[in-house]
Amino acid sequence: MARLAEAALECKSSRTAAQDNHDASNVLWNLAVVKKAFSELEVREVGGSSHPSNAVCDESALILKLSRLAVAIMGMSYCILDHYKVKFSHVLSGYSRHSAPNVVLACHSTLQPLNEVTSMIVKIWGCRGSLPTPGANTLRYGGETTSIEVRSSSGQCIAIDAGSGIRNMGHALVNDTTVSHISLLVTHSHWDHLLGFPFFAPAYDSRFSIALCGGPKGQRTVWDYLAHQFEAPYFPIDSTALKATFTQGCTCDRAFCDHTLPLSDRSIECHSIPLNHPNGGYGFKFVEDGKTFVFLTDNEIRFHHAKGPSRDVFVNECRGADLLFHDAQYTEVEYSGKRGWGHSTYMDAVDLAMESGVKRLGLFHHDPEHSDEDIDREVDECRNRIHSAGSDLDCFACADGMVVEL
Repeated sequence: MARLAEAALECKSSRTAAQDNHDASNVLWNLAVVKKAFSELEVREVGGSSHPSNAVCDESALILKLSRLAVAIMGMSYCILDHYKVKFSHVLSGYSRHSAPNVVLACHSTLQPLNEVTSMIVKIWGCRGSLPTPGANTLRYGGETTSIEVRSSSGQCIAIDAGSGIRNMGHALVNDTTVSHISLLVTHSHWDHLLGFPFFAPAYDSRFSIALCGGPKGQRTVWDYLAHQFEAPYFPIDSTALKATFTQGCTCDRAFCDHTLPLSDRSIECHSIPLNHPNGGYGFKFVEDGKTFVFLTDNEIRFHHAKGPSRDVFVNECRGADLLFHDAQYTEVEYSGKRGWGHSTYMDAVDLAMESGVKRLGLFHHDPEHSDEDIDREVDECRNRIHSAGSDLDCFACADGMVVEL
């Protein structure tokens, strides 16, 4: 596999040096994932003997580790083949990307644009909570803070939040000739959801128009939040460097508003949902061609914040959704000391999803102290709870670079 990666990167092509350098970064990242997956494969020995007859292993654990290795190798393959722009989905026609969606199946934070859309697609550019957490312990699930891209079947581009992950999203969008308008929806103004905006390349490109949305009556304040980062002494340049055209988004003044997104062909509906979070905020529900995606980050299900909705509201808004990304930052032990901080436990997210009849649940807003192994354990616990409840809910942990097609 390593030699194959080297051969791919040695190939001379028409790509720019910057693109090749990014490919090299993606390959090295995926090689690290493969190496880590290999290192997890081990056989426990009983009684201290090395005799083969005494070597045993937990079958379910071994299967899980082998599946992680297999998917890591697939990620490596996707990355190499992306370098050649090879389309090989027919080769994997019997394999669903959603059958093991708790691990990265594509290049980590790939710059490849989503310009071949036939249904609603959700791409995760950042799913870490509170602050970016790069490092060896977050390779598989990623360390970029909240940034999501939604593409409608007609190609409309919707960005949700401007965490650190929006930087890589911006690089992809400036290379996508099919996109010139972006609807930027901001859930709330806490720093981990805004800090990437000064590095969002389309904001500096006159080819783009960007409509700002932040729930009812939120457009003006969204611009104020974003522009504040360019004020001295926080950033070396001011907001006059931004060459994109910025416009106001929806003008609905209801708490639960049905956005008509700017320049939309109305193929996709967008509804805002008030969050239970300090200082408030909005989640969003997207509906297109009978498919529904609900995004509820920074939402505390078990605590009622000022002007926040009741749990029943979230059950109704999520009912029957094909895909739900929900805040799942804390363990039960962590939550006992952080009640009222605005985040949920992963079990809270599972219970809400099961009660609402959600088909797929993505655990989102991972705690910055949680490693890949911690998140693996969280997913295992969630799946055990789902199995015990007799539910067919598909639960996985969100990861940077993950793409989900509805």
